[in-house]
Amino acid sequence: MAQKIMSLQNRKNQKRRFIFLFLLPTLICFFLFYFYSVVTIFLTSFAKWDYTN
Repeated sequence: MAQKIMSLQNRKNQKRRFIFLFLLPTLICFFLFYFYSVVTIFLTSFAKWDYTN
């Protein structure tokens, strides 16, 4: 009985790990582009813009 419960838990953990690994590249790309744009906007907000040349 204990082995059966452990095997069910192992299957659930393997399934969760597979889902996480499947979504990991998408999450990495999303956060890279999202945080890159947020940091860029934050840094350019401190720039002094002179439109008159």
